[in-house]
Amino acid sequence: MFQLKLLVGAMAGMIGLAAVGTPAIVGTHAGCLAKGPRRRRWVSVILTLVLLVSGVIVGAGSALLFVRHRALMRIRQPSEAVAMDTGRIQKSLGLTDQQARKVETIRKTWLPRANPPPP
Repeated sequence: MFQLKLLVGAMAGMIGLAAVGTPAIVGTHAGCLAKGPRRRRWVSVILTLVLLVSGVIVGAGSALLFVRHRALMRIRQPSEAVAMDTGRIQKSLGLTDQQARKVETIRKTWLPRANPPPP
C-alpha cells in the first residue's frame, strides 16, 4: 500500500500536481529554484558592466583617432587653426569677407592671451 501511494505521488509530481492540489515544480528542487534568479541577476549585472566598460573603451579609442589630428594641429599651428575656424564661422553665419577678416583679427589678438606659452 505504501508503494502505491509513493508511485501515485511520483506520477502526480511528474504531471505537475502536488499532493495537496498545488502545482508542483517538475524537474527542479525548491532550493535550486531560489538560487537561480539571484545568480542570474549577478550575471546580468556583470555582463552589463562588461558592456559598459567595452563601450567606454571603444568610444575613447574612436575619439583619440578622430580628434587627435585636430588637437595636434591646434597646438602646433594655432594660426592655421584660427584661419580654419574663421572659414567655418563665415560659412555657418553667412559673414562677408570683411566681417570674416575682422573675426580672424580678433581671434588672433586673443589667441595668445587664451593660450599662454608654457614657462
